[in-house]
Amino acid sequence: MTSSEQVILSLCSQRTNTIVKNIRHRPKSLEFATFDSNCVKVATEQFETMSDPKMSITVIKAIKTSKYYFGPAETVLVGRHSVPAKVINTWNGNHYIITYWEDEDFGLRMIADYICDLFGVDLTYATIRNDHRRMLDWLLNRQSFLKCLDIRAQRQANDEDFQYVLLNNNSEFLKIEARMARHFRLKNFDNKLEFVTFSKCHWITIENLMTVDARRIEVSKEKVFTNEELNKFLKHWINGENPRFKQIRLYLKTANEETYFNGINVVEGTPGVRQYKGLYGFNIFINHGAYIVRIDGTKASFGVSANDAFILVVWPDSTGRTYESFD
Repeated sequence: MTSSEQVILSLCSQRTNTIVKNIRHRPKSLEFATFDSNCVKVATEQFETMSDPKMSITVIKAIKTSKYYFGPAETVLVGRHSVPAKVINTWNGNHYIITYWEDEDFGLRMIADYICDLFGVDLTYATIRNDHRRMLDWLLNRQSFLKCLDIRAQRQANDEDFQYVLLNNNSEFLKIEARMARHFRLKNFDNKLEFVTFSKCHWITIENLMTVDARRIEVSKEKVFTNEELNKFLKHWINGENPRFKQIRLYLKTANEETYFNGINVVEGTPGVRQYKGLYGFNIFINHGAYIVRIDGTKASFGVSANDAFILVVWPDSTGRTYESFD
């Protein structure tokens, strides 16, 4: 039976729920999505990183009754809650179940808890787009670790709640897409992460990038930094801070090498093309030999694209290759 078929069967009665639990076929990972579709998805491949394309199938949704419920529908028991539900058949032969709730965010938490209990697994990936603090508290209470958290704010979010979510989440991969108030500033952002991306985050500061303990950092082009700010970041790294850091991409207003390398010794190494294989699908060819050196002797190569994207990568790369291996 597919995951969707197991979910639909389990909702028929308490007896079928018990049967499914006894014979269940666990999916490789569960994805919990609150963006747009308010659904729980089952992925067909193990989650690795935010950028990895993979197939996932919706198994259950939570929809607000007053907006979308047109009846008639069956009644199912989700945990202790009796709610209307419909089975939806998709164009490609799959099917999933829609459940109707007065509070769709509450319903979303309930169906996620139900699916996790049914399959005996934790959530792998979560997207939160509103009710940020309550949704994060629920996640923290239900499991000690989350592989990836995608935090969004389509409308202006509450400053305190949004900061609470950013500072207290328990994920390895963090994706942030939020247009906050102009005065919003993130303080004490020192989370230990594998990979963090900032998209449409005008409020992010160079100090945030200096304090976050992330191996890979990506900042989208909606936020641009000055050459002076980049110089501050580079000196921070050269002085031995952020020892786990491996790579960053950010955008400059107008790149000026003389300014962002002011007071920094740039070493002219052996000319030639070097291929840096980075973390989680990030690969780059560096067509010059120049590099900068951290206080402990660690080398980092750099490059600037035609659209003023500055990239810094720290050797060795993800395969263990050093700067010198290309000499």
